[in-house]
Amino acid sequence: MKVITHGGISVISAFSDGIGSAIGIDLPMEIELLESQRRNSIAVEKTLDYLNRRYGSNYHPYVRIRSNIPRSTGLKSSSALTLAIVLGYLNSFDLDMADAATLAAVCSRENGTSITGALDDISCALYGGVTLTDNRLDRIILRHPVKERPILICYPKYERRTTSKIDISSIKRAGPSIKPLRALVEGGFYYEAMALNGLIHGNIFGYDHDVLSYLLQSGSVYASISGKGPAMFAVYDKQDLRDDALRDFPGKRYELVATRFSNAAAKVEP
Repeated sequence: MKVITHGGISVISAFSDGIGSAIGIDLPMEIELLESQRRNSIAVEKTLDYLNRRYGSNYHPYVRIRSNIPRSTGLKSSSALTLAIVLGYLNSFDLDMADAATLAAVCSRENGTSITGALDDISCALYGGVTLTDNRLDRIILRHPVKERPILICYPKYERRTTSKIDISSIKRAGPSIKPLRALVEGGFYYEAMALNGLIHGNIFGYDHDVLSYLLQSGSVYASISGKGPAMFAVYDKQDLRDDALRDFPGKRYELVATRFSNAAAKVEP
């Protein structure tokens, strides 16, 4: 069995008060659930352990992962993986898939890959497009398709950021600056919210000012950082502008990914 999910970019990071939003991107992750004696990562095993306790089973497949989503960069790789495991598990036992997003959010807390449960990231990996969620109540507030604009993502080759190292207290102090972004998303101003969200969190986590300045001047309509970073991104109206920015990018310390926003939903294949 194969399961395909996708990464995403933050619109509102949910660390401060639990309200989160994300947009899907065309970076797929594919997992296979296989009978094998090979060992899974700790996070994968914790996810399977929780599902087995919940459903009274003892299913421990090896989860083979093929992913185009850079890990620990703020592009939702952990959420895409947890969701994929949940979808594969439910499908294996012919269980109801209706609450897969909420179940994956619980698993994200159980396996330690998310503090909030990241329902915003999980739901955009499940449905594509943009989502707005209340992660305190595990409730999806809205989800809509988006224009599949070209984007350029860049992230440092040798820097990663994990959830366990986040200083939540510093983010909560920024809460009053984050709260107004919900109204922007509800009004359809997703890109404005993501740009402001990234700049606010970039001032907490840090970012490369020279790279962001380049992205802002490269013909993009928006540029910022995603989530806790360190990935930065630029949104373009025209693919040739994105491709020019990719070709002329000045930083040799960075990996570059040319992709686009996506409305692709998760898929389970036999």
